[in-house]
Amino acid sequence: MSQEEIIRGEEAKRILESKVFKDSMSKLKESIINELSRSNIKGEHATTEQSQLIMLLQVSNNFERIINDVINTGKLAAKQLI
Repeated sequence: MSQEEIIRGEEAKRILESKVFKDSMSKLKESIINELSRSNIKGEHATTEQSQLIMLLQVSNNFERIINDVINTGKLAAKQLI
């Protein structure tokens, strides 16, 4: 583990905790969910639009998970340097 990973982890934490990021992600997810709730369900299968909206929601969740992974890697690197 390196000093660079510690710095990246700290930067990722600042981003994830920033009000702008939180507000943006919240608005993004809210928008996706609103679109999903407005879409018509036809039979048992999701429409192409619904599938795309679900994928967008999954991507936004994965994006946050990746940032959290960077934070955790930085924390681990900091502990190993102690």
